[in-house]
Amino acid sequence: MDMRRPFRVSAPFEPLGLCGSGVVSAVAEMLRAGVLRADGRMADPSGHGFTLVEAERSGTGRPIVFTQADVRAVQLAKGAVAAGVALLCETTGIDPSALSEILLSGAFGNYLDIADARRIGLLPNLPGVPVRPVGNAAGAGAQMCLLSREKRSGAWLLASEIEPVDLARHPDFQKVFTRNLAFPPG
Repeated sequence: MDMRRPFRVSAPFEPLGLCGSGVVSAVAEMLRAGVLRADGRMADPSGHGFTLVEAERSGTGRPIVFTQADVRAVQLAKGAVAAGVALLCETTGIDPSALSEILLSGAFGNYLDIADARRIGLLPNLPGVPVRPVGNAAGAGAQMCLLSREKRSGAWLLASEIEPVDLARHPDFQKVFTRNLAFPPG
């Protein structure tokens, strides 16, 4: 390989934008590269954002740029998820380190890079607690209930034992949410 020329990865298509899991990975990489600080501010004070894909390499002919507003949207989402996890554990009396595993469902969870999600604080960094994508768990559960009376009875029993937690009305939500807006250092 000629080290004087930049290494390029050829893709079968030109990107049009970012999906949700791509956003998480982009933020994680910007943190690693020092383009983004832990407080969520971009290192470039111009405020124009960080260009992920140049216009000539994008499928739209426009650059794909990650802006300060995009960072703030990620911070709000990850702050809410982190606050939800913390408050659910507190409400149920479960120590997060005692979890046997964390399951991620849906398309977003299925394609999420676990290390990147932990890097930005979207998922708790709990050593020894595996995180496993399970795909369309709701669809699989619905199929099981349709095909098995035993599974359907079990689902009804489980649903009757579940107690909803209204996180938006939790007295500590705003405090825990605000505490989780920053990205983890380092």
